[in-house]
Amino acid sequence: MLVIIIKNHRQHSCFGNTSAKPAGIMKRILFFVLLFSLTSSPMWLEAQPPNQERVEALKVAFITKQLQLTPEEAQKFWPIYNGYDQNMRNMLKTSRQKGESEIEVEEKILELHKKYKPEFLKAISEDKFNKLLKAERTWYEMLRKEMQRRREGGGKQLE
Repeated sequence: MLVIIIKNHRQHSCFGNTSAKPAGIMKRILFFVLLFSLTSSPMWLEAQPPNQERVEALKVAFITKQLQLTPEEAQKFWPIYNGYDQNMRNMLKTSRQKGESEIEVEEKILELHKKYKPEFLKAISEDKFNKLLKAERTWYEMLRKEMQRRREGGGKQLE
């Protein structure tokens, strides 16, 4: 179900709905995202090997939950975020290939944040932009810990 929501957000059909109850749709989506995030643990990931689509869906759900986006904000936010995320991935891949130092990579990340900040502020508040940066750091730290736990062959489940 979450994958359907994610695919819809990329097409903007569920957020761009001009029917009489777009807020009702968003409330249902947020309800399912919250229900999913509160009732599941990374344990369900062990049934299938992790793949990029599932990880991406979890990331979108996590960011949505952390930012508490309104339907209007979400409609503007996700296209900007998708462009930002693609640029970030490309930059990191290129930096890795060139063997750039950690400080050079950090400088490029900061430059990308500065470049996209005005765009994000057209969709969300300054406070939510700061929450986005924190949510991304938290997400990648959780992902890193989960991958490390799996490599070590088990251990305590992340919550």
